[in-house]
Amino acid sequence: MHLERILPPVCLCLAVLTAPVHGSEVRLGMTRAEFGQVLVANGSRLISDVSNVVAVRGSVPEVEFERYKFVRSPLDSQMVLWQASTVYRFPASPAMFDSVAASLEAQHGVPTSSRGEFDRLGKPFGLHERVWQDAVTTAQLATRWEAEPQLATDRMMLSRTELRLALLARASLARRDRKRR
Repeated sequence: MHLERILPPVCLCLAVLTAPVHGSEVRLGMTRAEFGQVLVANGSRLISDVSNVVAVRGSVPEVEFERYKFVRSPLDSQMVLWQASTVYRFPASPAMFDSVAASLEAQHGVPTSSRGEFDRLGKPFGLHERVWQDAVTTAQLATRWEAEPQLATDRMMLSRTELRLALLARASLARRDRKRR
């Protein structure tokens, strides 16, 4: 298995943090218009475009879909990308998780945090997670293994988040919730 095909390049610097849109560079903080141009240029297959979330089909067989979340910028009212997620096909193997985590660790060093449980036989069990974080961005690789795998909850996912824009997104959701009451 070629790791570069299943692991999009990740750098924990806002200017070069990339997400997996058919090998082209998608940066956290880019505008919705710029993002749309990348999708068109790469012939991405759109799954949905609802509210502030865009989902496209995976660009490689191991990836089921990619999800991109946008928030309105307070500077110029443009929609900007605050989170990009890669959702891998079910089920993700422990070997795939370890391979992706090892590649991220080779690029960025030891994770900021790491957790994972194992059963009596030493097999992975429960939530497994690795997080790399700096002052501006975070990259989180997570999956879950249970005795009875659940299609809806046991997928491996790699998410990248711009932390300042994430605060804006949470505030926007809170305002929307207050208006609905």
